[in-house]
Amino acid sequence: MLKNMIHYDLYRCIGNWKFWLMIPLISVICFFSNGVVLEELFTNNLSGVDDIIGIYNFVIHFDRFRILLLIVLAALYTNSNCVDMNQNYLNVLLTRVRLKTYVISRIVVNASAVLIMYSLGIALYVMIMHIWYPLVNVENTMISREMYMAFETLPPEEHPVLLIVLLSFLLVLSMILLCNISFAVSVFLSDSYVAVAAPAIIYFLLGCLTYFLPEVLYFPAYSNSAAIFPLGAWGNYLIKVFINIIAILITGFVFYRCLRKKWYQNERF
Repeated sequence: MLKNMIHYDLYRCIGNWKFWLMIPLISVICFFSNGVVLEELFTNNLSGVDDIIGIYNFVIHFDRFRILLLIVLAALYTNSNCVDMNQNYLNVLLTRVRLKTYVISRIVVNASAVLIMYSLGIALYVMIMHIWYPLVNVENTMISREMYMAFETLPPEEHPVLLIVLLSFLLVLSMILLCNISFAVSVFLSDSYVAVAAPAIIYFLLGCLTYFLPEVLYFPAYSNSAAIFPLGAWGNYLIKVFINIIAILITGFVFYRCLRKKWYQNERF
């Protein structure tokens, strides 16, 4: 039953025209997130010291970019629970599948869609940027080698694509976490606009609330290459991945408990 539910949700999500529209939109957001690069391209005056990894490393640290991106990614399927509740479809669906099956399928499909859509969008962005910039230019750059998040056994000049994949995966995990929180919020505020905006709002609030705390508690640092643990690049990366995955599982369980509690209290949605 779970397999069938996941197949249905995947068809409903990835088969949607919005999925294919948002892929180039992600590339556009990345493109317009760096004013210096835009100025160079529009004036045809390339500095010769920029490369794609350095530019991308700047982009994933840029808050305005993150908020816009979260809204775009959440607009695909994070509001699906609201749609099901408001159209009374969830009542019908839960007569055929278990609540746990519904929640697992919704989380897995949303996470898969976010990962696939972001990956394709970034791949398109990198291919377009590669027309003007090299993937890596370590010998002639304004950005120090440490800023590349150069893993001890993974120098950027040797594995530029893999480095982009690793940085993107960490960012995607944090966005999936925020979407899971939005799922839980949507149980009580079953409005599609709230569900779509919630990840960006939560990211902004958590960023503000943790800004003055020790760096290890700063929420945005768990989605980028900032070194907050004295364990080297690999140690920082693996700890952040582990923490994000644990948080995703916990928020998924919270979503299930909230939905279960409302179901038993109201007996219907």
